[in-house]
Amino acid sequence: MKLTTYITALFPRLRKDIVLDDIRNTRVELVTSTLPAFTVATQLLGKWKWKSEEMQGFAASFGQLVAKGSMFETIEAGLKGSEATLMLAEMFVTKTYNEEISAEALTFRKASVLQFIEAVAFVSRFARKLANMALVVEAIPYAEDGETFMHALQPGEVKWISENFVSFCTMFHAVSAPVKSIEETFEAIPDIVIRNADFGALKEAVGESKLDPFRFGFVPVQMNPFYRFGKMQAEWQVERFNEAKDELKLVQLRKLRLEKLLAKKPDAALEHEIEYMENRVQGLNARIARMETSYA
Repeated sequence: MKLTTYITALFPRLRKDIVLDDIRNTRVELVTSTLPAFTVATQLLGKWKWKSEEMQGFAASFGQLVAKGSMFETIEAGLKGSEATLMLAEMFVTKTYNEEISAEALTFRKASVLQFIEAVAFVSRFARKLANMALVVEAIPYAEDGETFMHALQPGEVKWISENFVSFCTMFHAVSAPVKSIEETFEAIPDIVIRNADFGALKEAVGESKLDPFRFGFVPVQMNPFYRFGKMQAEWQVERFNEAKDELKLVQLRKLRLEKLLAKKPDAALEHEIEYMENRVQGLNARIARMETSYA
């Protein structure tokens, strides 16, 4: 999303403490749910030879856009690194943001940092959903009635993952870079108010890459609507936290199911437990989607 469009979509006035609270909540979600979920999935899928067309396609795109080799091992390592880059963004906000932040007065640098924080949250959530999808579609060849597994994935969720995979790669590549590199990138972004900027002159003076170094301007997806919610921020955060916890549990259960299928030991009790968690997650997904749609 272009910065000019981005600041227009923001809640008119943001408080610094709310931004810092969002960073801390994103870190908690990343450390307590996303990283454990992806580590569990990578234990089985890190060296896995993809069977499904969906995962083969994602792996090929990831290899072109991010890095060759194991997609899941690369994402796991990048998620670990993004905790440190999120801490860097927190330090930057603490030192340079005023207590109240006007969207109209955001500079290129401060808006880019805000986008970066949103990108970490998006990457964290997307990674859990990708892990869950992989554990479903890769189990199908080993199940007696594998097609029934696909009912566990809502069509809207599969569509969302497919349509936003390239955006995920762009954001993952940005937030998983080394901390020193990101710090230098932050410092090189012009600290000029976006509303007052002469874009033509700035592009000539510093280059377009300095105005959008993370290439978020090429990301069409709304990364994280938290800064557009106003009074619904707390409710949205609670739903996101519950979703993250339940998706971690679902990854653990689905990984166990795939291991049992590989050992030719299907488990009916485990299937019932998975179905229960799937219903919980789908309910949370629907509530979050309704909230986000109302502020789109």
